[in-house]
Amino acid sequence: MGSQKLTVARVRTIYARQKPGRFGPLYRAAQQATRGEAPQRSYPCPHSSERLQRDLHAMSRPETGAIALILHNPLVFEVLDQFLVSPLPTSHPMAGHPKARGLTLPTSSGTLAIAEKLGLFSSHPFTSRSRDSTGDDEHPMAIPYLGDFMIFLTDSVGPYAVDVDVKGRMGDHGQPSPGGWQQRNSPREIKKAAVRLAIVNEYMRELRIRTVRFAKSPQDTQLYENLTQLLQRHAHHVTLPPNVHADALGDFMECVRLGRPPMEVIGKFHRLGFNAAQVKLVLEQAIYVVVQLNRTAR
Repeated sequence: MGSQKLTVARVRTIYARQKPGRFGPLYRAAQQATRGEAPQRSYPCPHSSERLQRDLHAMSRPETGAIALILHNPLVFEVLDQFLVSPLPTSHPMAGHPKARGLTLPTSSGTLAIAEKLGLFSSHPFTSRSRDSTGDDEHPMAIPYLGDFMIFLTDSVGPYAVDVDVKGRMGDHGQPSPGGWQQRNSPREIKKAAVRLAIVNEYMRELRIRTVRFAKSPQDTQLYENLTQLLQRHAHHVTLPPNVHADALGDFMECVRLGRPPMEVIGKFHRLGFNAAQVKLVLEQAIYVVVQLNRTAR
């Protein structure tokens, strides 16, 4: 997600939220999914993640689809949503994470140094000069670019990071943000998008982080809708007693192992007097876990 023209106070808030080394429930997105912070022509929506124990912030429907797909991947152990692409020299995004302990990670010189190296410094975004609450001049601050999602994964080789760049359609990456026809085709906006792409690409190259370009495919609409619905069910509270919740989850996992229909479990607990919708909710919230266990068994 590209940066809007921001005030000094707003940029300071972004830096305060994005202190390095915050993961899991301590992480705070630079840009929150609220109408006051989200770009115009966007569809901001926070999505609760049981795995990360916090909300993930989507600024568009394609980003919601990306979150649903990311959390469906059992290799993902952390997601930095709406993350800061640092103007100043910075450590690797995984630095300080327990899973990265012992790794030698590259660093970045920051977008200001990169812009200067590429001959693009005059095009790097800055805040306008303004006055603070005391009436004194405030010097312009570098406005950071914001990435969509930085995901951490681990496999047989070890942990690594991937930058996920989300757009509504393939071919929109590196193009101006959604807007009216005049804005999308403005030479000024096209140049801003090209400058951003060049700087962020070099930033990721310095960190040795691969960028994956994501856009919802019309052929996969049903998959995204199903995953998004499961994702949204995480925001609902299960009211079943803890022991019943555990028993139902165990029965669902046994169904997966044996290839039996989940409706058998829902019917069993319904006959015992428990709300069928609540029992179904246990299954919907556990889908990611069940899928991981099923894949591991294979």
